[in-house]
Order: sequence, then structure tokens, then C-alpha cells
Amino acid sequence: MKKLGYALLFLLSLVFFLYLNFPFERFIQARLCQRGITASELEFKRFPPEVILKEVKLPGLPFRIETLTVKPHIPLKKFDYLARMCGGKVWGSFTYPVTEVVFHLQGIKPETCYRTRVRLKGELSGEGFFRLKEKNLTAGQGSLKGEKLELEGFSFGLFQAELLSLGTFKGSYSVEGKNLIEFKGRGSGKDADYWLSGTVNYNPKKPTASYVNLKITVLVKKEPLKGKRFTFKLRGLAENLRLW
Repeated sequence: MKKLGYALLFLLSLVFFLYLNFPFERFIQARLCQRGITASELEFKRFPPEVILKEVKLPGLPFRIETLTVKPHIPLKKFDYLARMCGGKVWGSFTYPVTEVVFHLQGIKPETCYRTRVRLKGELSGEGFFRLKEKNLTAGQGSLKGEKLELEGFSFGLFQAELLSLGTFKGSYSVEGKNLIEFKGRGSGKDADYWLSGTVNYNPKKPTASYVNLKITVLVKKEPLKGKRFTFKLRGLAENLRLW
């Protein structure tokens, strides 16, 4: 029995020694490169296990994630994550291989993610999940809220606004078919009431090439167009949207 105890102690010591000396940083860096993910810094903490990445660029995302922290569950089939990005944070969990992603948003500022002529200011929050099979979306639903929303530099035909106060927004999404996401929501602000509905055909190979087809109806509250109702179509690839 004593010999068995010594053998067990030896094996545990060996495993512990290997864990302390295994080059996790190089191993993780190689796996990230295989997936086209880059980071300016990578740190692996052994107790408890935790991976910290800085200035992360994911394929298909037009912005960088400031910091990304990933914590594994044992066995290594589920991971928790925390991403600080776009002035706020996103956290949740995902399975590996990736078949489900759960997320929560807080304090996301759209104007810090995208640099365009028309700027959406304010903060976004929400929560939801997606289920995937062979990288394709198969199910999912969630909600989105916006606060202190303002639209800068918007112009379309007769409807022009240097600054449009959109106030608050509440919306939801659901996956209605393979890679087809349906959106709907409404909002109200000092300058306008508005409604949004439509779909996004998600492109799993290149998310920025997903096709957006949304209808936006605006009821203006400010002069000189007070009481006028305008309807726009927001169509095109996510990386190159156009109003119709």
C-alpha cells in the first residue's frame, strides 16, 4: 500500500511539473494563428487557468477587442469569456467545438466601433444566445436595448438632421432559419418615434458580407417636418450598407 502511495505521489508530481513547464503561450498562439486571430499580447495564468489577450483582431470584425479573457471549465468543453470593446463589455460562455454562444452586452458605444459619415451615439445593452452546427446558425434569440441614442449627420432626400435625438430603443432577434436572423423593435426620443423590422442573412465564412434587409419607419417630432412619416430601406452587405 505504501509503494502504491509513493507511485501515485510520483505521478501527481510529474503531472504537476509538466503543467508548470508546458509552453502554453506558444501552443495557444499557434492555435490562434490557424484561425486567423491576432493579438498584440498573450498571457496564460496557470492558477486558476486563464488566457488573457490584448488588442485582439478577429476575422470578419471591423474593430479590435481591447482585452479578451477566457477561462476554461473542466473538462475542456465549455469556456467563460469577458471582452472589453467599443467602450463597454461583452461576457458569457461558449462551448468547444463551438455549438453554442451565450452573450451579455453592457455599455457598448456604436460610434467607437464604426467610423462612418453617419454616426450613432449612445449606449447599447442586451443578452441572448446562438446555436450553431458546422458554423451555420440554427437557433437563437435575444434582446437589445439602447439608451441616450443620437444620430449625427443623417441625410436622405427631404429628411435631413445634423443631430437627431432618438432616446431609447427596445428590440429583439430570433433565428428563423439556417443563417436567417429576424429583427424587430421600436424606439422613442425627443425628435422622433421609430420602428425597425427585417432580416439579416448571416454569412458564416465572412460576417461582414452578411446581407442586411431592414425597414425603418420614422415619425418626426421636430420642425419643419413635424408629423411627417418617412420609411427607409437599409439594404446591402453589412460592410457596405445603403439607404433606399
